[in-house]
Amino acid sequence: MKKAGIAVAVVVALGVAGTAGAWYTGTQMEEVLRDAVARSNAQIEEAMPGASVTMEMTRFERGLFSSAARYEITYPGEEEEGLVTLAVIDRLEHGPFPASRLARLKLTPVMATSNATLERSDRLEPLFAASGDQTPVQISSTLGYGNSVDGSFSVAPLVFQNEKVTAELAPVTLDFATDVEGNAVLLEGQWDGMRMTSQPDLEASFTLDLEGVTLFTDQQRGSAGIYLGEGRLAVETLRLVSENDGTMLLEGLTQNAVLGEDAGNLAGGIDFGLAKVSYDGQELGSAEMKWSFSQFDQDATAEINQLYNELNMSIYRGEEPPEQSERWREALTALLAAQPKLALDLLVIRTPNGESRARAEVHLANPESFDLALPEMLPQLFSRVDSHVQISLPMLRDMITYKTLFDPGADAEAVAVEAEVVVEMLAGMAESTNLARKEDDNLVTNLIYADGEIELNGETIPPQALVGMLALFSPANPEAAGE
Repeated sequence: MKKAGIAVAVVVALGVAGTAGAWYTGTQMEEVLRDAVARSNAQIEEAMPGASVTMEMTRFERGLFSSAARYEITYPGEEEEGLVTLAVIDRLEHGPFPASRLARLKLTPVMATSNATLERSDRLEPLFAASGDQTPVQISSTLGYGNSVDGSFSVAPLVFQNEKVTAELAPVTLDFATDVEGNAVLLEGQWDGMRMTSQPDLEASFTLDLEGVTLFTDQQRGSAGIYLGEGRLAVETLRLVSENDGTMLLEGLTQNAVLGEDAGNLAGGIDFGLAKVSYDGQELGSAEMKWSFSQFDQDATAEINQLYNELNMSIYRGEEPPEQSERWREALTALLAAQPKLALDLLVIRTPNGESRARAEVHLANPESFDLALPEMLPQLFSRVDSHVQISLPMLRDMITYKTLFDPGADAEAVAVEAEVVVEMLAGMAESTNLARKEDDNLVTNLIYADGEIELNGETIPPQALVGMLALFSPANPEAAGE
């Protein structure tokens, strides 16, 4: 009996504590939300200066265990529309123990939970119709006492249709974790994809399928306000089936990016990959590319990003571009003073019979003046360039013979002869001009620029000579066209 009495006392104590906590949370909630709205507006203005995009909390109704808020997001519509307003309804449960969390046996105390949805309106009616009258977009989140925010962003299955196509989008849920200041952002999720099909009466029918999309990003705001961290995006397959043009299939599309700080400078890289390309069941090849950069001054990069945003927004508003020349000059001077480096670490293009590769590294420097003529400024701007290109002749032949796939009426033997002639002509021109050396079945070029001198395949040449060599391969060159 004593044990039962103790248990009842504990439950009563928790109930009293929960009610008191909910009351206290409710009294704080409006202030917290208004602060969050103010921060959101400041961040919007920073990202899109003068865009006239604002957020406002137009209503807050406080209860003991829950509250309701309404926000309006205003942005410029089409020219004849003026400003457009969308509304969001937010239903909040007060902590420390919101009922929805207790129902899922989540017993950690939190300040509140939020369930935000779009308010139905004439403008959003097509979106609600596309979702079959479900809630098209929903954001569920939890606000912790330490200002942490975590939750999920969900989009219902959507079907859009017009006189030409029908697009069916699978549902998607993205999980996120951040804080009220937005200093750290973790986002991850998967999307089954979408299908777009032409209407039956369309002259050339097609189907486009996008499948298996994965997204991940983990970033933190750096000292200059730039988000640092890593991100990944992957697509399993992209398939286009055309009644007239066959089936093109891309598999294993990937993008990986990383950005970090190093002694006040930015350094990072971005990689792209395409695991396989095929057409009507025949494999065409694959590709990958990797870039890296270092010694990019953070403050200068942030200022250049701000200038770019201001310029873009003025163009979007149809206004005259702002006067930025002095700010651009100062930002570029600070950026180049750090002697930034940009590198194409790897470019690979593969076909069934060959593989071509390239790499290049560029070291930048601060010129004496940006008012110099371009021929004078470039040698000062590029302090060093180091590049290597290896072009596979069998790969070139493969790419020329692909003409028979896309043009079924082409004579396969004639195309094969054409491929051989073109490859031999390019190889002969490259060797005769010393633009490349032939090594086995590859054309290889090594170019180094430093201290105003160019070394091409081990031979020092004047810059004007290199320009002349490259001009030989221009389609506008009569000699190249004649050959």
